[in-house]
Amino acid sequence: MIIPHPPAPAPGVPIPRTALSSFVQTNDDAEILWTMQLITTHSSYKSNENISKLFKLMFPFSQIANRFACGERL
Repeated sequence: MIIPHPPAPAPGVPIPRTALSSFVQTNDDAEILWTMQLITTHSSYKSNENISKLFKLMFPFSQIANRFACGERL
C-alpha cells in the first residue's frame, strides 16, 4: 500500500514539528532507528527478519542487541 505524501505547505507557512515519541509506544531506539533505515533504503521487514541474530553475534554484550527484533510479522 502506498501512502501519499501530504501536500506541501504554502511558502512562508511554518512546518509543524512532531516528536517521534508521539508515534511510538516504547523507548526502543534501536528498533526505531533500524525501521527508519529500512524505510529510507526501501528495504522490507522480510529481508531483515533474522538481522537480530547477526546483531547478537556482533554485539554479544549489548542489552540493546539482545532485545532487538525485526521481521515481517512481529
